[in-house]
Amino acid sequence: MEPLALWIILLCGWALANFWLLPLSRERWFAILATGEAQSAAGIASDEELTRSYVTRVMRLAFLAPEITEAILDGRQPPNLNTERLVRRSRLPLLWDDQRRLLGIDRR
Repeated sequence: MEPLALWIILLCGWALANFWLLPLSRERWFAILATGEAQSAAGIASDEELTRSYVTRVMRLAFLAPEITEAILDGRQPPNLNTERLVRRSRLPLLWDDQRRLLGIDRR
């Protein structure tokens, strides 16, 4: 586990840390695919001991509006926006304005 991830878990507890780690996992998994370390989401899932479905849903979050990712990392997300809701809604609209409206994130 990355040192940053350990600090987040220690400071915030697992539930909140899991939420903050979504953008970090997403970026790392895209890098793994780009470098050829894994050939697919299924390969990443196997290496990470996760389901392919979960990895795919988290990777879709790469298309989140930047303000949404910033709000999550800064702790400014709405109280009802948690890890489960974000991953469950991974098939978000592609238009960033529509994403922000759906998830209740103000544009900064």
